[in-house]
Amino acid sequence: MAGLLDAVAVRASPLLLASRAGVGLDVWQQEFLGVAGVSAEVWARLHGPVGLRGLLRCGRQTGKSLSLAVACTYRALVEPELDVVVVAPTAAQAAGLILKCKKIAQAAGLTLYRDAVTMLHLAPGSRGRIIAIPASGSVRGLSTGLMAVDEGAWVGDEVYFAVLLPMLAAVPGSSLVAASTPRGQTGWWYRAHEQEGEAWRRWSATWRDTGGRVSAEWVEAYRASVPAHVAAAEIDCDFVGSVGGVFSAQLIDGMFTDNDRLLFPADIFGPDWDDPKRDEGWPT
Repeated sequence: MAGLLDAVAVRASPLLLASRAGVGLDVWQQEFLGVAGVSAEVWARLHGPVGLRGLLRCGRQTGKSLSLAVACTYRALVEPELDVVVVAPTAAQAAGLILKCKKIAQAAGLTLYRDAVTMLHLAPGSRGRIIAIPASGSVRGLSTGLMAVDEGAWVGDEVYFAVLLPMLAAVPGSSLVAASTPRGQTGWWYRAHEQEGEAWRRWSATWRDTGGRVSAEWVEAYRASVPAHVAAAEIDCDFVGSVGGVFSAQLIDGMFTDNDRLLFPADIFGPDWDDPKRDEGWPT
């Protein structure tokens, strides 16, 4: 009975769930959870069938995985008919996020109706689960009300386009939130941040946003121990270009075009260079 009463109490807000579990939240985490906690049904009613698309650009040890875990646990409570899908580059990382969800649920006094390394079931008599999957092409066929991607910058484009996005199609208002530290200037997660404008909501956090959990002394020591580009990405959340490469990512992207006349100008090959009749009569 106590577990049922706790479940009823924390359904009011993901912030209440975190408080009940003894999880302290920074300001940016509170803002994120206030949006990510909106159910797919409510989101679809208010904003249409395309749900929240959220990006968490976070330095190391700023609480990005914890934020995802609170959101996943809460949504599993308020949407017991829908699966919550947790994705990470490796199975071990995805299972680690499930473990965080489990600890939050237990600390909040909730009953676990099914507990496995890659799955949690918080609501009796329903199909809704929190499922952990690795970012590979081998897992297909799931649908979800919330997909939480941890370390999204390390999830490949092919998996994102062909495996993850289709899982959102069947549930109007389904959410996708992806947290990561930056990994250069390539990949879907980088492009979502820098090139896809208002399609995404964005939150960011560096060590300065942790309320002192990550100290300035530790940061100084870390900077002295690693190359500058590593510290810039891991601590300052900068999208650092390839170090040691001859060409930047922007220059390489600029070399490609859909207009082949720019690549093969007519003043070099003649005005009819692309005429298929040009080669008629040539010996083969």
